[in-house]
Amino acid sequence: MLNVDRTTVVKWERGERETSFAMLVCIAELFEVSVDYLLGRED
Repeated sequence: MLNVDRTTVVKWERGERETSFAMLVCIAELFEVSVDYLLGRED
């Protein structure tokens, strides 16, 4: 759905790599949450 390798997602989860802002927006839209929520800035 995000058009990225599974290994990229694993690196995001482990904190080994950061996403671009554009990718954060895509992830937020996919899960129907705000970017602030993904960043832990709101509940």
